[in-house]
Amino acid sequence: MTASATASSGPSGGRAVWRRRALACLAALAGALPAAPVPAAPAAARAPVPVTVQAAQLRPVEEVVRVVGTVRSKGAPVVAAEVPGRVVQVAVEVGDTVERGQLLAALDDRDARLARDRARADIRRLKALLKAQELQVRRYRGMLRKKFIPQSVLDEAVAQRDALREELAAARAALADAELRLSKVRILAPVAGRVEARLVAEGDYVKVGTPLFRLTTARWLRAELAFPERLAGRIRPGLAVRLRSPAAPGQPVSARLSEVRAGIDPASLALLAYVELENPGRWRPGASVDAEAVLAVRPRAVVVPEAAVVLRPRGQVVYQVAGGRAVERMVRTGVHLDGLVEIREGLPPGAEVVVDGAGFLSDGARVAVQAPVPGRGGAAAGGPEAHAAGEAGPQAAGPEGAAPDGGTDGGGTQGRAGAAGPRDGTGEAR
Repeated sequence: MTASATASSGPSGGRAVWRRRALACLAALAGALPAAPVPAAPAAARAPVPVTVQAAQLRPVEEVVRVVGTVRSKGAPVVAAEVPGRVVQVAVEVGDTVERGQLLAALDDRDARLARDRARADIRRLKALLKAQELQVRRYRGMLRKKFIPQSVLDEAVAQRDALREELAAARAALADAELRLSKVRILAPVAGRVEARLVAEGDYVKVGTPLFRLTTARWLRAELAFPERLAGRIRPGLAVRLRSPAAPGQPVSARLSEVRAGIDPASLALLAYVELENPGRWRPGASVDAEAVLAVRPRAVVVPEAAVVLRPRGQVVYQVAGGRAVERMVRTGVHLDGLVEIREGLPPGAEVVVDGAGFLSDGARVAVQAPVPGRGGAAAGGPEAHAAGEAGPQAAGPEGAAPDGGTDGGGTQGRAGAAGPRDGTGEAR
């Protein structure tokens, strides 16, 4: 009896115990595993995204680039001494406005006056000698006819007369030179302008060529503009530009590039170009200038609101509505305007595109077209802003849970839409 009980508790009994323990462990593991995922509702079952649509328009568009430059005086003469002498008068100071021919300074004129007086006296002496010699020639001719003197005497008298005539001409030239030197002791402004620097003081002795004043002329100006080197192939003389100076904000100027440097400036790595213009009134040399250069004009460009263009991983797209669903179309953009963007490829004029709500869409998403709410710039009632603010959040706004984009990559060239009036752009095409 004892042997039988021992046998039943042997290997067979041990395997049964292990089976029960294994089953208990499996049951515990099964309880710890998560429940099977519940399949997501199909896109067709989701609520449509409220959107507004707008037709693509045709407008004249200017492709412009904005740069900053400096206004310089076209003429900035340095007034120097033309005769030596001591400065006895300085008539202007730095900042003074001068007219052409106005006195700037004066040199001691005593030496010049003495030279002039000597030249005048020499002329009077030579005139008297020449008059006497001409009488002598006439007398000798009469005597030669009567055979009182030989021909050689008359020839000598004629030679002396001719020499006196040449001396008189030289004396007159010396007088003109003396009078010119006398006039140059008065330093006069060669042009109308402003005194930028005074380089001399009373009592200074100056030589010929010594700088005395530096003037700037404000009537004719030269604007230096620095363009990005990437535009070197598009900047050329004759290109239309619009200039505005902060020194005179109410005086814009339309002009054309008069000169473009052949190479890139090594210091600034910019392409330097120049515009010559007449001062419109209050522009000043040394002031900064804002310039818009018109690179191209497209009279019939397709434009849509910026909110209609969305950046997706494969590029820029717009959405159209067909059969209650969004249809994605790839586009290539051009210039960016004030709230508008040019469509260069991918969209015909007149085609309707989604504006409000475009950033929440994906290809094939259900949409509900709504009328724009007045006073909200075309935003639909319950549009993407309101939809994103609801209980479901932005993920419930679109079938793919796409985050709102509402814009492009910001890489458009600056531009202007002619039909909508002047508008500035936001950047250069990359």
